[in-house]
Amino acid sequence: MADILLVEDSRVQALTYRRLLEGAGYTVRHAASAEEAFRVCIESTPDLVLLDQYLGDKSGLEVCRRLKGDMTLQVIPILALTGSHKDRDHLAALQAGADQFLSKESTDEQLLAVVVGLLKNAVPIDAVEVEADSADAFLRGGKLLAIDDSRTYLSELSKKLGECGFNVKTATSGPEGLAHLDQEAFHIAIIDVVMPEMDGFEVCRRARAWADANQKHLGLLILSGQENRSVLLQSLDSGADDFVSKSQDMEVILAHVTSLIRRVRMMRHIQAINQKAIQQELALRQAEFQRHQAEDQAEHLKARAALYDELEKVACELKQSKQELEIAKEAAEQASRAKSEFLANMSHEIRTPMNGVIGMTELLMSTKLTNDQLEYLNMVKQSAESLLRLLNDILDFSKIEAGKLDLESIDFSLRKRIGNAMQSIALKAAEKDLELACHILPDVPDMVIGDPGRLRQIVVNLVGNSIKFTEEGEIVVTVELAPDEEIERAKSVDKIGEDTPTEADSAKEPQVCLHITVRDTGIGIPPEKQQQVFEAFGQADASTTRKYGGTGLGLAISSQLVAMMGGRIWLESKVGYGTTFHFTVNLGLSSEELLEPEDIASLEQLPVLVVDNNETNRLIYSEMLTNWRMKPISVGSGKDALAELHRAADEEHPYRLILLDCIMPEMDGFEVAQQIEVDPTLGKPKIIMLSSAGRPENTNRCHKLGIQRCMVKPAIQSDLLDAIQSVLFERQLSQLPKSTGSKSGRDRKQPLRILLAEDGLINQHVAVGFLGAEGHDVVVVNNGREAVETFEVQEFDVVLMDVQMPEMDGLEATSEIRRREETRGGHIPIIAMTANAMKGDREKCLDAGMDGYVAKPIDRKHLLKALAEFVRKAPPKEREPTTPMVPQSHSMSDSKNGSAEPGASIFSLEAAASCIPGGVEMAKKMLPTLLKECTQQLEEIRTGLSVQDSKRIQRGAHTIKSSAGVFAAKRLEQTAWDMEKIGRDGDLSAVPEALELLQAEFLALQNAIDSEYGPVSEMEEWLS
Repeated sequence: MADILLVEDSRVQALTYRRLLEGAGYTVRHAASAEEAFRVCIESTPDLVLLDQYLGDKSGLEVCRRLKGDMTLQVIPILALTGSHKDRDHLAALQAGADQFLSKESTDEQLLAVVVGLLKNAVPIDAVEVEADSADAFLRGGKLLAIDDSRTYLSELSKKLGECGFNVKTATSGPEGLAHLDQEAFHIAIIDVVMPEMDGFEVCRRARAWADANQKHLGLLILSGQENRSVLLQSLDSGADDFVSKSQDMEVILAHVTSLIRRVRMMRHIQAINQKAIQQELALRQAEFQRHQAEDQAEHLKARAALYDELEKVACELKQSKQELEIAKEAAEQASRAKSEFLANMSHEIRTPMNGVIGMTELLMSTKLTNDQLEYLNMVKQSAESLLRLLNDILDFSKIEAGKLDLESIDFSLRKRIGNAMQSIALKAAEKDLELACHILPDVPDMVIGDPGRLRQIVVNLVGNSIKFTEEGEIVVTVELAPDEEIERAKSVDKIGEDTPTEADSAKEPQVCLHITVRDTGIGIPPEKQQQVFEAFGQADASTTRKYGGTGLGLAISSQLVAMMGGRIWLESKVGYGTTFHFTVNLGLSSEELLEPEDIASLEQLPVLVVDNNETNRLIYSEMLTNWRMKPISVGSGKDALAELHRAADEEHPYRLILLDCIMPEMDGFEVAQQIEVDPTLGKPKIIMLSSAGRPENTNRCHKLGIQRCMVKPAIQSDLLDAIQSVLFERQLSQLPKSTGSKSGRDRKQPLRILLAEDGLINQHVAVGFLGAEGHDVVVVNNGREAVETFEVQEFDVVLMDVQMPEMDGLEATSEIRRREETRGGHIPIIAMTANAMKGDREKCLDAGMDGYVAKPIDRKHLLKALAEFVRKAPPKEREPTTPMVPQSHSMSDSKNGSAEPGASIFSLEAAASCIPGGVEMAKKMLPTLLKECTQQLEEIRTGLSVQDSKRIQRGAHTIKSSAGVFAAKRLEQTAWDMEKIGRDGDLSAVPEALELLQAEFLALQNAIDSEYGPVSEMEEWLS
């Protein structure tokens, strides 16, 4: 019977296993430690070792490794026992050389089955011990293939090998030997190096390839008449396992052969054991599976009887749960409606008096007051504005939580929108003497598609936060393309939750992922508080609420808006050194091309001197100028600027243009300008002064010193370029360039006959002015019905069609024109003029038959580009020139109710001058028309409310929004936009509150115009 060595340090477990094995008829010897186990094995080799993996003095795996490392003991099969369920412990046992492992929790039947399997496939150790002359069971019956072209040597070698008990097959050439491999099985091949036809190295390579292809363990021994390093390396390189010289004694050669045969036989033996173990394991698992399957079936039958009763009980519970859920759902919906009504009521009840308080406070501040009274009123105004901001934040946050905040999708200029956002809060930065800079890298696209208002809200929130917590230094906003990992992350986020791809999905516009940072030199945020600042009502420290103010909603709202734009927000901060907020957003790439600025070629290689003590500003302005192909030189002080100007003058290359910072240490910008003014040797360069916001005295000093332009920092890129061109080419910034050809001598374009359908007086003036300046003939109609009728009786080259008009809107008019063209033939280009920004509005224009669209407020370059793109290529028919039908301005009734503040904060005449042909003077003349049109449209909205006509309300608000946009009346424009959306949604219950806000903003605009230019009646008399 088999002899088993049990290695176990636990006496209880050792006794249990001994009784089990002896009961099965096995002889059992016990060793309690590793050293005792080695001693027992050497004294009398066991047939199998049953080994505990964890021993008291030494790991059981060390016993395993030592037994497998001994040539005389390595054939003993080892079964490792472990109480661990971890895979790594099982794997460690196998790697240490155990033939099988088994959990101590296994049943007695399983343990005995594994023991039987291992003993059945074990090498017969008794036979190995009996044959004293060989003393190695792995050598008996070894089969060899000897390949040598020397028959004499081959005969002698075969004789010696045969005497040692090996079976030898001979071959006198390489091809003959390789043929034998396919016919018979060999343990090793002995190959001579020097042979005709094919040398031994090539035979060795081919034999190795044959063995690998057939998954055979074949030992390869190279014989050579030479014994040097080169032959040895070639032998190993060809795949040989061993190398021996023919000059060696035959006993040495036989020793190499014996060693290699033992190795091959051992490898084959181990492979066979592994295969049998796998088969045995599979059989055991199959039996275990069948047993479990039978038990499961029994349990299934047993449980099936009670299943029906259980299901019936569950059905009753589900029915009851459904009823409770319906009740809870109704209660939740009622609570949601109550919350919405509460927010709406709160908005109405707080906004209305707050607007009154703010408006009346501003109106009172414009009267004669003592310093104390002015200070008190300013505190009242600031408190009211803070309360209104808090209300807006709460409403925004509630909309986001309810999922009712929709993002717009419109074309906009990224540089201009971010620049405007920066300038809107520049005054706050200037009040604390902080440097505010905006750096948009040149490779960032300008024309994008998205929600500019919400992007502005994020930037203003972050920059305003930085201003609040920064006492000195700078705040820099940087816009760049996001790195690849952020783009991939954004793509993966887009894919989450997507339904089956649709045709619309495949037609998505190209996207750009932007990385925007806001860096400040403020107080910083501790690491443990950095995540908290993004939570609603969260502050880095409760004490900051008292010191700095704020609700803690701004960053929470920004975080939600960033997520809605497909990006993420995070921060880096160090206490005492400042904070950098990062966020990414995904925007569409607009199909509108950024037009090449006019006269840009004239600026090429123009030397420009940039003077600013702030290094960041010097970098930004130098990058802008370089991008416009100019040659900027930057210096950091007034003294350095004068030195550089003298150097350039001495070299007879004086500077023509200087960008000069106003506030610098030692010598400020005005001192530098004064010295330039009195020094004729410097060539009288043009100077653009860059001044902080809220310093009107700087503008007056600029005029006295003859400085050509004074701009607020941070300068908007397009405004800076316009300013440079205006001072260099001596033209008004708002003056329209004459419609002559380019410098290449291109002919002036043929005049077009254009039908303009637009109900807004301001937009009529703007469009007619632009088109008339280009030499085009324009016929103006006020609605879609008139457009269709005029199209029938007159001939035009193109139609400019407003979308929102009374009687018949632009979409209906376009559809009617296209229907009539089907009968009469032809296709006239129709270009939509729309300020609509909701998703799908552009698609509606194209679906109605329009060929393209331009955004309002109307931009001259975009309008002319659209005409050039969509008007038919054939030259228009010659016709008698007609005078453009320009709508007449109307007087308006005197109204002084409402609130006002200085005009620049309510509207911008300079912005209007850039849109209205004729510049500032024409913009002034259009002010009465603006007020008259807004008054008419407010009455139209009131009428729409009284007759419950949502479309009428929408059209009236649309016209006010469009006209206000021309004059940069942002507050009125935004309020009108809110009203237009209410009309679009058809929720007339929200109209009264929105109408009060709209009227309040209109009165603020009217009072601002009155305070700047006098009442309307006086203004009209003065303008006439």
